[in-house]
Amino acid sequence: MSIGGLTPAGVPVQSRDVVGAVRTVTVGTPYLVLWANYGSLTDLAAVLADDPRLADRLWGTVAAGPLDDGRGGGAERPHFGSDPGAAAAVVGVLRQPSSEARDPRAARGRMLPPSLITAEPEQFAIGARSTLRRLLAALDAPVWAALLAAHLDRWFAQGHAVSLQYAALTVADALGRGFIDVDRERVLVDGAGRVRLDPNGSEMLVTYSVDHVLFLDWLERQLREAGFSRDADRGGPPV
Repeated sequence: MSIGGLTPAGVPVQSRDVVGAVRTVTVGTPYLVLWANYGSLTDLAAVLADDPRLADRLWGTVAAGPLDDGRGGGAERPHFGSDPGAAAAVVGVLRQPSSEARDPRAARGRMLPPSLITAEPEQFAIGARSTLRRLLAALDAPVWAALLAAHLDRWFAQGHAVSLQYAALTVADALGRGFIDVDRERVLVDGAGRVRLDPNGSEMLVTYSVDHVLFLDWLERQLREAGFSRDADRGGPPV
């Protein structure tokens, strides 16, 4: 499937069997599995329904958006309006992984509750003149970077002032980067798909603040390390 005519013709059709793909990974290790989720929680709900025991060794970080928490902001639209039931199920099931799931070879130490990203969007937004966009559009950038630059250019051409880097922030959170500040809270998802603070909800590490400069520095560093040189492999995206 071509995305807006930008996906290279040589990219093969990708399988939609998310549950099967995740099962292939999880059966190969008895240790902790990281899940970074931006968007609907439908797939994660299906994965946990397929293997309920996975909740004991899955550490999830979920992007939601600002909460209506009495701190000066409010959630006008549901965070997970496309599938409230799946979101409620996931938030209700995710928990701090069992200590038995810790890989003794891993740098990650103690197990923590799952994470919920609710920081204000301007803390992880980029504009059309940002260093990140210029980096992707550089003449010596690999093909995958030019593809990302084309996506950004199309987005800005539609009149959007910024692009929110939710996906990158979710991955950074899953990797435990230090520029993200969290508080322990209890949350639930209501029938409309809104995430709310509730003393009877599930414990999560809620992200209220992100250091914008450090986040962008980290993101640019990941891109540079992925092959920004004329001698880089120009055939595919980073993994």
